[in-house]
Amino acid sequence: MAENEYSVDEKTRKRGDESEDEADDSRSKKVHRSPGNDRQIEKILESLNIITMEIRELREEQKEYRAEMKELRQENEKLKQENRETQQKVEELENKIDRMEKDKRRNNIILQGVDMDT
Repeated sequence: MAENEYSVDEKTRKRGDESEDEADDSRSKKVHRSPGNDRQIEKILESLNIITMEIRELREEQKEYRAEMKELRQENEKLKQENRETQQKVEELENKIDRMEKDKRRNNIILQGVDMDT
């Protein structure tokens, strides 16, 4: 390497002149695509478009499922609350029935030694 290729701090190389870059461009060869490659690229792009559409459809379905799940969760919470309230009412009614039965028995008179003929 030549001495003048490095910058002042000697850690990095100097950039070349733009005239050198233009000379490099003139030496490069253009590569032409063959019809087979064009067909392969078209198939790949078509497949990519199909996959993109499928992903969009899946995202839309996922949004719908999320909304449906949200509604179902809300309905579930509502049903749980109704269930708790119903259980509480059943418990209250059972307690009321027990109290009424005790009151009914308390007022009963028990007679001993009396024969009952039916």
